Formats: sequence, structure tokens, C-alpha cells
Amino acid sequence: MLAILTVLLANMLTITMAPHGIVAIRAASGLGNGMLIWLLVNLLARSQAPTRLLAIFVTANTSLVFILSMALTTYAIPQFGAMAGYGLLMVLDVLLLLIVPFLPREFAALQVGEAGRRVPPTGVLALGAVMLHLTGAMAFWVYSIQIGIQSGIPAATMQIIVGAATGVQIVAGLLAIALASKLTGVQAVLGTVAIALISLGATAAGGGVALWSLSLFVFAFSWTFGPAFHIALLIQADPSRRAAV
Repeated sequence: MLAILTVLLANMLTITMAPHGIVAIRAASGLGNGMLIWLLVNLLARSQAPTRLLAIFVTANTSLVFILSMALTTYAIPQFGAMAGYGLLMVLDVLLLLIVPFLPREFAALQVGEAGRRVPPTGVLALGAVMLHLTGAMAFWVYSIQIGIQSGIPAATMQIIVGAATGVQIVAGLLAIALASKLTGVQAVLGTVAIALISLGATAAGGGVALWSLSLFVFAFSWTFGPAFHIALLIQADPSRRAAV
């Protein structure tokens, strides 16, 4: 409840606050969203099929993002301006508040075992790998439109490419659901990181719209498919599941 209220308040203030305060308010939103992600990860770490459930979540989340982005770019933003997105997020926050009373009151206890409450070295290493994977992927994805523009591709074309790449992410999530029980976390993460590096190398080499489209589609696929296996990777590294938490 506190996390959702924090995000709701941050979205409300983003619309009304002067520009110099926007960064601080979005940081507050990040704190609230981070709490929600941690609660989700706690839930998944205690499940018997974390990869399948996380892949379902990623697919549903990406589908919602795709629908919202289309609604914003084609209707809401042209009609009401750039802040319309935050108004839409506020509506979603209120809907989430209505769901809170139906959530479980507590988590099941983790089976910590003989190792006690410390995360083993393998778990720490896996956590570092997950952190680098996510930050590396997001560092490129967030600025992909600007990087494409600097490569000589028109802004409108890059926006279309990124929008289409979101559709590729939905396919990646569906494939992760199908392969959840057939791949280990290590196999899935290492494989998708290798694919992502190849696609990044292709964009760094320059090229036109066709190369950028293909590279971004491959990258979008890899950074959606791989993270679906992050919790499985952490459980492999630390069977007590404390690293995952």
C-alpha cells in the first residue's frame, strides 16, 4: 500500500511540479516501484516455477506497455500533451490500490538451511551478473532512439522501430514461457547476452534502417527472454533462495 501510494503521489506531483523538481519526484517514483518489484521477486523466489511465472509477468507487462504506448502516441499525447502519460499511470495506480485488500498478508518462510542467513559467494557472483545484465540492457534501450538518430536515422523512423521492437518482446516472453522448464538460468542468460552483444556491435558499425531494425529487434528479444531466467539463475547459484530475494 505504501509503495503504490508513493508512486501515485509522485505521478501526481510530476504533472504539477516545476521542472527543477522533476528529477527528485521521479526518484521517489523509482523507490516505490523498486519496493513493488522486490515484493514480486519475493513471491517468485518462493514459487515452484519461478521462470514460468516471471515469463508470464514479463509477457503481460510488455503487452500492457505496448498497448499503452500506442494509446499515448496516437491519442492521449496529441490531445492532452506529454503529461497525459502520468495521468494514465495515476489511473493504474488507483486500480492497484483497489487490489491490495485481496493480497496475501505474509510470505512463506524461506528454507535457509545450514548456510544460515548469509548469501554464499556463488550467490553474490550471480547477483552481480544479474545487476550488470539489467543495467547494461537498460543503458542501451533507454537511449536507443537518440543513438539511432545520431547514426543518421530520422527520429520518427526510430520511434516506429522501437515500437515494433516492443512487439518482439512479447514474442520473447511467450517463448520464455514455453522453454521455462527446458533451459537452465545459466544457459538462457549467457546465450541471450551473447546475442545482445552481437546486435550491439552491429549498431555500433553504423548501417541504415534495415540493419538498425534487425539489430534492435534481436536486442529487444534478448533482454526480455534472458531476464525471465534471472531468478532461476540465482536459485542455481544459491539453493537457499536468499540470493534471489
